[in-house]
Amino acid sequence: MLLALLACVPHAAVAPPPPAPAPSASYGPSRPAAEIAAVAGPVNLPADLPGVGPADALVEVVTFSDYQCPYCAHLFPLLLELAERRPDIRFRFGSFPLDMDCNPSVSSHMHRYACQASVGAVCADAQGKYVAFASALYANPEQITPPALPFFADRAGLEIVAYGTCVNDPATTAKLAEHVAAAVALDVQGTPTVLVRGLTDEGWVQLSGEATAILGAIEGAPRR
Repeated sequence: MLLALLACVPHAAVAPPPPAPAPSASYGPSRPAAEIAAVAGPVNLPADLPGVGPADALVEVVTFSDYQCPYCAHLFPLLLELAERRPDIRFRFGSFPLDMDCNPSVSSHMHRYACQASVGAVCADAQGKYVAFASALYANPEQITPPALPFFADRAGLEIVAYGTCVNDPATTAKLAEHVAAAVALDVQGTPTVLVRGLTDEGWVQLSGEATAILGAIEGAPRR
């Protein structure tokens, strides 16, 4: 299932969306409603997906993204802002690189360096710097190349020697493969894909629509 008006998909011609206004705490009737679809089958997510918010939250949001996807770059900082307004919600972030080198469901190199960026994100999370590293990547997606990734890591405050060791460790690539496999099992086909638990009585659901509509639906989730 694709995220309408806000998705990078293999073989599609995409352009960055215009900047959205900062979401407010109130989403009036003039804003379009998000589409909500139940997720069929079991949802088995890796326990080590990076995230912010309480581990025992009643509401959990999982976003599968690609660091070279302009729509993901548009949504990520808005999710972080929402996390500040709703500290009772757990936000987690999974990688779904649109590159055949590390994603078996993709048949092209749509985003040529997304796999390397995702490996770097795993290593950033290992040092507790995921949000800083991902924010740096999303702020400069056109500059993402393998030689530039250590500079992003340094900008995010990572210990560079440890980062270099991590990105060359086969265990890191294996961990990314687990994250991608979880997304493939959920039939994720485009980025960003937003899944939410606790929004309705149906269990896990997928939200589709414009960014403001998705954010409004999450912000309206039951409070703890």
